[in-house]
Amino acid sequence: GAIHTTTPRGIPRPRRHDIVTHHAQLPPEDVCIVDGLRCTSIPRTYVDMASLLSLPRLVALGDVALQRPGVTVETLLAVAQARCSYRGRRLAVSAVAWLDPAAASPRESQLRVLLRKARLPRPEVNGLITDEWGGFLAVGDLVWRRFLVIAEYDGEVHASMAQRAKDASRRALLREHGWIVVEIVGEDGGHLTARPAP
Repeated sequence: GAIHTTTPRGIPRPRRHDIVTHHAQLPPEDVCIVDGLRCTSIPRTYVDMASLLSLPRLVALGDVALQRPGVTVETLLAVAQARCSYRGRRLAVSAVAWLDPAAASPRESQLRVLLRKARLPRPEVNGLITDEWGGFLAVGDLVWRRFLVIAEYDGEVHASMAQRAKDASRRALLREHGWIVVEIVGEDGGHLTARPAP
């Protein structure tokens, strides 16, 4: 895709199809140096992307941002609230309430948003599942302990025969302990299909 750059107002835009230029005056706290290049900070990048991404994708980005040192919900919210006239401000502010740094992948984050928008209760993210004696059973992608339900996203990493066998054994063990496991499978075109594990 195209590279997005930000330059001060008044500087001509480069005429290249692979570069998209945005004009803005960046305060010093919104700029960091990466490999000698001036880049927007992680909080500023999260806020800037709010005008380009859907809620599920912005939440996925925010989940990753929260895993970086020094980035908190408060810092993301402060940068979003400071962009008073920005058209993505409302989404950037509202998406903060959906974030969870425990998310292990962007697709898990997007799945969590879709399920919450479907009015399911907020799940525990990557929750530890143990047996009645405290022995380890699994780590569930999205866990509703009260209902003994786990939703798991199966992406490409789960496509190999070895991984599928491992997943089946793990899910059989969970079923033996009373859990319902729902597999969410990524398909062509980015659609998600849910099915109870056999």
